[in-house]
Amino acid sequence: NLAKVAVSLFACIELQGDASGQLPALQLWLPDTAVQCGSAVHKRWMLGLGVPMVLLLFGVLPVAVAGLLWTVRGRLAEPVVQRHIGFLYLHYRPQTYWWQVVELIQTLWLAVAAFTSYRTGPIYSTLMANVVLLLILVMLLWWKPMATRQVQLLAYASVSCQQLTTYAALAFLPLDHGSGKAAAEGAWLGSISAVVLFKEVVGAIVLAVNAGFVATLAVVLFHTLPKEQLQAHWQRLLQAGRRARALIKHRLVGQECLVQPRGKHDMRRAEDEMQHACNGGALTRANAAGGSPHTLQRLQALTLARFKDADFSTEVSSHSNAV
Repeated sequence: NLAKVAVSLFACIELQGDASGQLPALQLWLPDTAVQCGSAVHKRWMLGLGVPMVLLLFGVLPVAVAGLLWTVRGRLAEPVVQRHIGFLYLHYRPQTYWWQVVELIQTLWLAVAAFTSYRTGPIYSTLMANVVLLLILVMLLWWKPMATRQVQLLAYASVSCQQLTTYAALAFLPLDHGSGKAAAEGAWLGSISAVVLFKEVVGAIVLAVNAGFVATLAVVLFHTLPKEQLQAHWQRLLQAGRRARALIKHRLVGQECLVQPRGKHDMRRAEDEMQHACNGGALTRANAAGGSPHTLQRLQALTLARFKDADFSTEVSSHSNAV
């Protein structure tokens, strides 16, 4: 999102040099590693775009949203206000209509925590993210801002899963030199195999917890769907499918009945076969529709008339060719 883009304009990747000094230490700009941090190009992007975006997102935007909600705090129930800015407060309780500002600040700080790893290292960045998520969870438990109980429980579960996942990520970060040497000597959990087993167990637990949260979210969303409207749409789809199949069958049988014989000698045999097929299809449709005997007689007469016309056309064609 925009917060990550704004923070990334200040992020740099540090490359350590060698002991001989032939390869000096470098700091490369994260969006473009061909640019060194502190260069003229980096300063232009950082001061020309990064600083305005940070001021806009971290200062102007939260203050503007808070001021707007505070201005209309007495008219939140009016339809006009709900139609224009209802997306900012309708899914919260009336007492915590301002919670959108809190969520905006939380999102911005999580973006900052994600990009501090390039300066402070992954361990401190992960710890900072854990602190931010813990504050979010405490605030959710204290104010209970969501409008419904189900959404409030989902908010608890969501932040708790993020907290567990971020905290468990510390187990997968690379160890420093001292810790790696101690683990290799068997001073931590016995051996390296124990470390690997520990990481696999932690990863399995994290995956199971997140899968359970996703399954719970899917069940809750399914139960909140308007079942009457879904059933009505399904019935309309079934009716449309039945009408399409009936129309296709009707057209296929009609085309079979209109096929003309190829020669005069097989006229009678084709007439008998086609009359039987068409009468059978027409009688079946008439019986299925509850047709009367008069309707069946008219269908038979129509089929015979088609074959008579075909016989007459063939005779006229043969006479013309003879002449």
